[in-house]
Amino acid sequence: MARFYFDYKSGEEVAVDDTGTVLRDVAQAQAEAIAAAGEWIKEKTASGATAELSLSVRNGDPTPLFVVTAAVRINRDNR
Repeated sequence: MARFYFDYKSGEEVAVDDTGTVLRDVAQAQAEAIAAAGEWIKEKTASGATAELSLSVRNGDPTPLFVVTAAVRINRDNR
């Protein structure tokens, strides 16, 4: 078990996780980050927003272990 920190950035909004979440391993942290990005996409799609997300996952060191990114862009044909 290890503690992982999920830092969020979307546009000008930044949130640094200073609490962390205890998970089994890096694979579980990756699954959690992907699930969080999926939920974020659902929320943004429902509101019709255009946005980008960067979710950096670290184990306490300042350098991320990996980064999950997601983007929502809704293009409507105005014909």
